[in-house]
Amino acid sequence: MEAQTLNFRCGCFVKYWADGELQSALACCADHEAPNQTLENILSSNRELVIDHKYIPPAPRPTLDEELAMAATKYPDIAAHKGFANLFNAGTVVEFTLPLSSAWNKKSTKIGFLLPPGYPSNPPGGPGLIGFWSDADLRTSYGAWPNKTALRYVEWNSEERLVHFGTLQAWNPNHDTILTYARTIDLALNRGST
Repeated sequence: MEAQTLNFRCGCFVKYWADGELQSALACCADHEAPNQTLENILSSNRELVIDHKYIPPAPRPTLDEELAMAATKYPDIAAHKGFANLFNAGTVVEFTLPLSSAWNKKSTKIGFLLPPGYPSNPPGGPGLIGFWSDADLRTSYGAWPNKTALRYVEWNSEERLVHFGTLQAWNPNHDTILTYARTIDLALNRGST
């Protein structure tokens, strides 16, 4: 009996016998991590990922400039400030203006975060548990400070900012980008989880 192989964009593959019975599977991601799944389940949930029974390697990771261009589709004024050698031993700060919901005392705030050495293997954020910073006067609509925040001077521009502490629960350097992090901040502030 001849075996067939299905390859997915993420690099996973599935081998099955001609009669459709699963022979073996190699999974690299959660979508395909089920060696005991039937072929029908794999195909029905991932039909768009099958590419003519041929392996196609994943696309190369976008450059920093390409990531910024992608993020600019959602946050038009996003910019990276490179070359700050003394900034927490790193050199790239990303800033953008974030529109805010009515839960806040302002209509928008300037958001900043750090791309650490080793980005994207190391996720965005600052030293310790600094996740990002916003305008120093950002408060809730009823005047309270957001949770897990403190006023600090941001070293690269010597301005006092409201630092939001926290870390990402998940970061995949193969897929996540500056836009992913910016959207995470957007959701945190505009869905009230800070």
